[in-house]
Amino acid sequence: MAGIWLIIAFPLTGANDSVLLLGRCPVESASVLISGNFLDTDREDIIVIEKLGQLKLSLINAQEMAVVPIFRLVLLTVGGRGWEKVWCSPPMIGQASAKVNIKPHSWTAGDVDGDSVLELLLVQSDSWAIVDFRDDITATEPFPLTCGTVLDVACADIDLDSTLELITLEQIKDSLGNSLGIRVWRFAPNGLAPGSELLPLPKEAIGLNLSFLGACRLEDYPGLPVLLLAEHPTIRPSVYAVLFSAGIDSFAITTNPFPYEDWFKRDEVLPAGRLVIFNIGDTLIAYGYFVPGARPGGPKESFAFLSEAEWHLLEFKDWARRLSGQICPFNYQGKSGFLELRERTFYFYPDVPFYYRH
Repeated sequence: MAGIWLIIAFPLTGANDSVLLLGRCPVESASVLISGNFLDTDREDIIVIEKLGQLKLSLINAQEMAVVPIFRLVLLTVGGRGWEKVWCSPPMIGQASAKVNIKPHSWTAGDVDGDSVLELLLVQSDSWAIVDFRDDITATEPFPLTCGTVLDVACADIDLDSTLELITLEQIKDSLGNSLGIRVWRFAPNGLAPGSELLPLPKEAIGLNLSFLGACRLEDYPGLPVLLLAEHPTIRPSVYAVLFSAGIDSFAITTNPFPYEDWFKRDEVLPAGRLVIFNIGDTLIAYGYFVPGARPGGPKESFAFLSEAEWHLLEFKDWARRLSGQICPFNYQGKSGFLELRERTFYFYPDVPFYYRH
């Protein structure tokens, strides 16, 4: 019986919207929860990143050293016997390896074949492949990819034309050194076809740590824009940008929807670092590190909504005040809510855990 957890979901509060304890995570060091219908359309599962360690790498005769994380992706499903591992990827390396000319791994998820079940897309600069979890788990042979060094990827129907696009964050070496940009690709029968030129990043994002946060609806912007995070190495307000459809076969990048300051302010709510994003209607909601924050005496994580280029904090409901771990939207037994991973234990919140009036 070692390694098997029996799930008995029971409420942790007496309120109608009770938090459910869903058992222990079988991955010891897990981060970044991504939920979706990976196995079938009747239930949601999650993919987590399992940290495996790190490498210290440097170029020959170079003083700069890169600390490169090693990780793998793990698909988890929940049932009567608890959380179980369904699939694990081979070891992968993070984008810091690009500093020493080693191509990093990137990944994203999307319904590429239109069967209402998500596939996993794995990218490593000169090739990409699709992992399909439905029925037997299968992976395609790698498709060639001609572009710069891919640092991160996202998948979304940006222009809402019922076809997905793959978005790559790329580093290009040229005579002036390294330049960064974003490119849109369209899926074709034999691979990918360019959907845009390399779009330059906003100047505010240059020199920072870059990654995609995902796609969302955003007031005054058509389709499903993709959010980009530019994060300082120290705790300072981050830069957030958005890639959006600017017309037929046209895309643009802007930071206009988001406030930005060089440092935190007492009279303005500003986020830092990676945010979990989702929508209520067309309003963008985010969970993450906000200053001043909704709970000055408690955990730093807060919820906030974006309106007219300003973030507004949301008050936690009484039954959700302990929420402070990693979260993702999640559907459990037909109920939409949020899944939290805190201290290697999963909790399910069967409703929005904050009061929302907008």
